[in-house]
Amino acid sequence: MIIFKNPAEVNQYCEQLRRKGLSIGFVPTMGALHQGHVSLIRSAKSQNDKVVCSIFINPTQFNNAEDLLMYPKTEALDIVDLETAGCDVCFLPNNEALYALELHFDFTFNGIDQIFEGASRPGHFNGVGRVVKLLLEVINPNFLYLGMKDYQQCLIISLLIKQMKLNCDVVIVKTKRLPNGVAMSSRNKRLNNEQIIEAALIYESLRYAKEQYTKLPLGKLKQDCIYLIESAGNMKVDYFVLAIADNLEEIDTTTEKKVIALAAVYLAGVRLLDNMFVN
Repeated sequence: MIIFKNPAEVNQYCEQLRRKGLSIGFVPTMGALHQGHVSLIRSAKSQNDKVVCSIFINPTQFNNAEDLLMYPKTEALDIVDLETAGCDVCFLPNNEALYALELHFDFTFNGIDQIFEGASRPGHFNGVGRVVKLLLEVINPNFLYLGMKDYQQCLIISLLIKQMKLNCDVVIVKTKRLPNGVAMSSRNKRLNNEQIIEAALIYESLRYAKEQYTKLPLGKLKQDCIYLIESAGNMKVDYFVLAIADNLEEIDTTTEKKVIALAAVYLAGVRLLDNMFVN
């Protein structure tokens, strides 16, 4: 695996790959890698000639300074994991070098950036858009691989790519889970074993939503799911919603359109996200 820290150098390398007619799959990360990230790399590896993975803890997408400070930093272990997964290129920029490339760009996310995660974390998706735009401009991949756990972010980035008019397809990879159903996340590293066990209630609530979607009034269904998550006493639901999958328009009655349940939950100061299609 080749490691680049200079944006110009990795850009030149990727340009050489493209000139040879080789396809590039790109996996952007903030490090603290887990098997969910590995599944993204393996998916990219199976569909492309070369795989590039970035590790960059992006300060502009943190609306909470303490959350940025507490975010796990495991670069040496991450590099080993990338090599083991078969990654070809690791891009490790620093904040100054990457953001020095930034030019003004107006994002239009059709209001998706203002709801759910956007409402709870003001400025978050603006920061996501800024860094992903920079990374895409440097790497210029054929395919971008994202995990379904951050589904709202997947929609945001898909809109960004359309606005940038890039010839790049977004591939959303199924959420990787622990044996008890907990969605794998870098933030899980901040939880102890008992908390991981309790966090399984989030997955159970999503399964319940899927099973009961056509059987209960949606208001009652959401109340039941929130009660289930909070029943052990240590978790607090920020939101639990049912929404149209294409545009995240929240619904209060069943529909033939594809619907997703999305949850954001706090446990021991850690924000956990999960989701599931219910129909």
